[in-house]
Amino acid sequence: MSAFEKIKPYRYQLILTLLAYLGCGLFAFRSQSIGACLLEFEIQIQEPFSVTSRVFGAYAIGYTSGAFLFGLIERLIDVKIVLTLACIFPGIAIGSMAFMRSFIPLASTALFLGVGNSVYELACHVLLINVWSEKVGNFIQILHMSYGVGSMLAPLLIRFFLLPIPKDAGDDKDAARNFYSPDDVQIKYPFVTTCALSIIVGFGFGYSYLKRAQNTKNPDSDPKKTGDSSSDHHQKVDDQPSNLKICIAVIWVAILAHLAFSMQLTLCSFAQAFGVKHSFNMKKKSAALLSSLFWAFYVISKLIFVILSMTIGQTEIVNLCYGLTAVSLALLLALASQFEICLWLAFGLLGLGYSPLFAVAYASLEKYFHVTGRQTSFIFLAGGIGESLHTTMVGTFMDDNPPFFLHYVGTLGTIFLIMVVALPYLCRFLFGDPDERKFEEQATKIRTTRLSSIALPPPGLFRGSLIDSSPPNIFPRDSTA
Repeated sequence: MSAFEKIKPYRYQLILTLLAYLGCGLFAFRSQSIGACLLEFEIQIQEPFSVTSRVFGAYAIGYTSGAFLFGLIERLIDVKIVLTLACIFPGIAIGSMAFMRSFIPLASTALFLGVGNSVYELACHVLLINVWSEKVGNFIQILHMSYGVGSMLAPLLIRFFLLPIPKDAGDDKDAARNFYSPDDVQIKYPFVTTCALSIIVGFGFGYSYLKRAQNTKNPDSDPKKTGDSSSDHHQKVDDQPSNLKICIAVIWVAILAHLAFSMQLTLCSFAQAFGVKHSFNMKKKSAALLSSLFWAFYVISKLIFVILSMTIGQTEIVNLCYGLTAVSLALLLALASQFEICLWLAFGLLGLGYSPLFAVAYASLEKYFHVTGRQTSFIFLAGGIGESLHTTMVGTFMDDNPPFFLHYVGTLGTIFLIMVVALPYLCRFLFGDPDERKFEEQATKIRTTRLSSIALPPPGLFRGSLIDSSPPNIFPRDSTA
């Protein structure tokens, strides 16, 4: 059978998956564009940095609200329709941000952008789970990789449209705002392009719903091929640990999401502003590369993790990521504000080490109990709240004290690292050894599903077995005797 014939039954699933990857890259581009253009917004609305940075708070509020909204509509509207709207409306929002001339309209569009991006992220995960079922693992990893690619490209491409800092600016923080007018801002070109691409991908999801809805069924989901999974589902439910233990583990991972998302967004959103405002006096285009460096190593780390985890296992790679993250955090806290080379090293090493840690922590829960959609929403909601809280805090104090940004991110990262290292020990304390649990579940499954379907020989043929405790009779009696 040729490769084309093997993938032909999955062509509809592959098209949907490709659309999901493209949309996720655009989702990342939209979200990271805010941080890359923060200094341009300062000129565009003619407000100081402490005011302009509050746009992150509006975006994070919208992101949190989107998680609530998705929980209300996920069972009422087809997920492809949700994805259609979650591409079109955020695209319109990002295109509109380049034309706002005061803070309230700018913050309002950022809020709508946050709602759409949040809905898209959750709906995209649901789509891949529905399409690929138990095979979704690698597709989710690639989805996160596409997010990293979009985040990496955002500052790289937008940097060509950034206005240069006036030569005679000196230490004047308002020099650029006083030198340029809102009409001089050029970010409308990448923003409008992103808007158009988002709308195109949205129409792609809409077309797939209208024309190919009857083919959404996964060929491998046929009960004749995979067997009836209802008994397996009930088996998992019956084997669930107590609710108290599950709540402790879910809350722990929700705190990890809070710290991870906050650190990630804060680091990449304020990196450019820090490089310009700190004594390093970087140019805007050079400082924008800090975020790209982080995301480039983030993507590389994801790719290496997916490949090596299939060969040498996850434990060794995760331990290496722990070490790289610890080194990067030490550089952020101690040396990055004094030496520019340490700043670049810290961003690169953090991208390498941090990249797989939260995904590993989240996925590890499935070893002990089945993670429901409601629990997943709670975990991501905690992350969205963290994005709103911590970006507002950093934006308030960084203008007068730029190193505060590095110390704040380093502190968040240190707490995250301690908690993610402690998670396996916490889970073993609560639920026991996952390998033993897996062995017991498999044994139970064999007893309940396979043993009952074995065709047993006639009762008089063999005796002395586990089914019949009478003495063995190896040679059956001749019926003619």
